[in-house]
Amino acid sequence: MNEMGLNGVIFRPVYFVPSFSKHSGLCGGVQIHVKNKRTLNSVEIGVKLLYEVIKIR
Repeated sequence: MNEMGLNGVIFRPVYFVPSFSKHSGLCGGVQIHVKNKRTLNSVEIGVKLLYEVIKIR
């Protein structure tokens, strides 16, 4: 998602193993790190994040 060039944020991959879950094993996700809250567009970020989720589902 960093390739999208969204202002004010960077995305980092995260991996974790849930303790109690039907999704046992290694799970992955994304951390959104806010670099500059004045330049970010939260609606744009939300829409593009949802688009990426839809693409992988």
